[in-house]
Amino acid sequence: MDLKNYCKSLRKRNFSDPRSFLARELNLSKETINGYICGRRKVPLLTCIRIEQITGGVVRRDEVRPDIDWGKLSTAG
Repeated sequence: MDLKNYCKSLRKRNFSDPRSFLARELNLSKETINGYICGRRKVPLLTCIRIEQITGGVVRRDEVRPDIDWGKLSTAG
C-alpha cells in the first residue's frame, strides 16, 4: 500500500489527521509528509524503513521507493 492510501485507510478508522500522525511519528513536518505523498519529494532510504516499521509493514519500503534495490542493500556487507 502506498502512503496516500494508507492515510485514507487511517481516516476511515477515525484518525482525524493521518498526515500529522505520520509527521509526529517520523519527527518530520506535515509539509514533508505531504511532499512524499504527492510525489514532490523522494522519501529518504532510512525514512522508508521507518515508515515500514511505523505502519507495521502495511506500507513497505519497496512500495515507497521502488527505484531502490532493497534486496541488494539487505545483503550488502
